[in-house]
Amino acid sequence: MTRHVLVGDVGGTNVRFGVAEQGPNGIVIHDFAKMPGSEFDVFAEALTSYCSQLGSDLAGLDACFALAGPIINESVKLTNRDWLVSASEIKALFGLGHVKLVNDFMAMARAAPEVSEEDLELIRPGTPRSDAPVIVAGPGTGFGVATILPSKDKGWRVLSGEGGHMRYAPVTKIELELTRRLREKHGFVSNELVC
Repeated sequence: MTRHVLVGDVGGTNVRFGVAEQGPNGIVIHDFAKMPGSEFDVFAEALTSYCSQLGSDLAGLDACFALAGPIINESVKLTNRDWLVSASEIKALFGLGHVKLVNDFMAMARAAPEVSEEDLELIRPGTPRSDAPVIVAGPGTGFGVATILPSKDKGWRVLSGEGGHMRYAPVTKIELELTRRLREKHGFVSNELVC
C-alpha cells in the first residue's frame, strides 16, 4: 500500500517541501519546492505558498517537518529565523492528519545510515566500529549536531542536540587569536559563531 506524507526541511535560510511516497520500493520525494525563508513572515505563509504551487490542499495528509531549532512541547522557535512553529496550529490551519516536528539535524543524523558507501567521501582513514556512536555535524545558516547510537532492537537511536552553541575551544595560536577577536565583538564565542 502506498502512503503519502508531507515533508519539510526548515532552516535559517531556505524552506524545502515535498511529498514523500512510501511504497514497496522505498521512499521517493516528489513535488519538491525550495523557497527562501526571507520571503515569508511566518512558517504558515511558506506552507500556504507551497500549497499554491502544488495546486491542491493538504487536507488529511500526515506531515513531518525538520526544523532548525530545539523542539519543546511539539513547538519550535527557529534558532536563526524569527519563526515559532506549533504542530497543533499547523495541523488545524491546514487540516493535516498527524504532524510531527523534529530537529533538522536529528533528521539528518537518522538519514546518515541510509546513505550508500558510493555517496560518501573519506576524510580520514580509520576502522569503523558497528557498536560506536556516530556524530553528524555540519554548517548551514547555523551549525547543527546530532548523534546516532546503534540499537540492537530498533536499528538506531537518535540524540538531538544544540552542539553548535557550545563554547568554542581554541588550541592553536591562530584559533586563540580568532577567539580573542570574536570575543571583542560578540562576547560569547560558540562553535556556530566560528563556523
